Amino acid sequence: YLTPQSILDWPGNGTSNTAQNLAPYADLDGDQIYEPLSGEYPIIKGDQAVYLILNDYREEDTLRHLGNVVETYGPLKIEIHVMLYAFANNIPAISNSVFVETSIYNRSNSAIDDHNDFHASIYADFDLGNPSDDYVGTNISKNLFYAYNGDFFDEATSGHAGYGSNLAAQGILFLDNNIEDAIYYNSSSGQNGDPSIPSHFANYQRGKWKNGSQIKYGGDGYSSACTTNTFSKLMFDGNPNLSSQSAVWTEKFPCIGSAGISNAPGDRRMLGGPSISKNLAHGQSLQFNYAYVFAQDDQTSQSLGSPFAKLFQETDIVQAFYDNTITNIKHVEAVSNEFKIFPNPAGSQIQVKTESKNFEIELLDMKGSVLLKTKNTASLDLSPFENGVYFVRMIDQHGIQTKKLIITK
Repeated sequence: YLTPQSILDWPGNGTSNTAQNLAPYADLDGDQIYEPLSGEYPIIKGDQAVYLILNDYREEDTLRHLGNVVETYGPLKIEIHVMLYAFANNIPAISNSVFVETSIYNRSNSAIDDHNDFHASIYADFDLGNPSDDYVGTNISKNLFYAYNGDFFDEATSGHAGYGSNLAAQGILFLDNNIEDAIYYNSSSGQNGDPSIPSHFANYQRGKWKNGSQIKYGGDGYSSACTTNTFSKLMFDGNPNLSSQSAVWTEKFPCIGSAGISNAPGDRRMLGGPSISKNLAHGQSLQFNYAYVFAQDDQTSQSLGSPFAKLFQETDIVQAFYDNTITNIKHVEAVSNEFKIFPNPAGSQIQVKTESKNFEIELLDMKGSVLLKTKNTASLDLSPFENGVYFVRMIDQHGIQTKKLIITK
């Protein structure tokens, strides 16, 4: 057996300048050291996974305009771990989804970096087929925000195929938290356009426009003729699949209570956040999970909202799969029946002490090659082996344990 490079390179432990434990792994001997050559392995979810570690390590910076200070900002001392994973599953709703587990750590060691108004958001530039004809919305009961086609034919663009007349929808589903806010913005300037400075992002993350004004229920949520004086932090929360939409707020029928004029489709982006703790003190962490869910009409779409019956159904399947399957997955933990070897460092022989009655002992080199194997034997003859670092592995009914051994004669 040759240990794959991806397992060898798994960032289970940090250096002297980072946290001791980083990416998750099966710590079979309980020593908090990732030892892939001893049989320890990454803990991933799904059939394939990608693991990212991000931080905002940087110096304090100052934004200026025409010589005047606009904003001064520094690092949050935040580290984010993201596992994106997927399943090869015969249920389309599952195989078409990407699941994401996010862990956020405050790595500071000082109370000066405690955060008392902390927000985490998911940014989505859906670009659903042709990116310039999208609508967006929110389903509060399903903790979902989404994009769908704003016209009846999704054209190809820039060499990429569109969805044609079989319209599609994609959503971001918060799996273990309620949705707290979801706001769109356009690929443009203006107060409902692209953010450019930190305060713009901070306002969007709090369900407000770039200038800090609140979302008005109705119309485009900002300044159209039929906006109301009622405020909301969740955009277009009506169901686009209803036969009569005048009583709900959607992009097709933005003027609640009347037909009105539909919003012009565009290159919509969305920022949505889960309802998580606003307090993240130094040394603390928080976690949330979400999934990208997809649906497409099997036949020619009869309405702009027709993909939603399927999207909402797929969302329920994905949520149930997360609740009943993913959260119940167990991983190998350190075994309790620990064995001991002595002396260590050793000369020409070692003794193995264990309470197991039926076991195997293996001696491995640094490459993971098995040099010696015995069964139910408490002593190993090391005289044929040169000085160096080796591993002793015990296999019994409880599992596998590995210990480092140094031979010096």
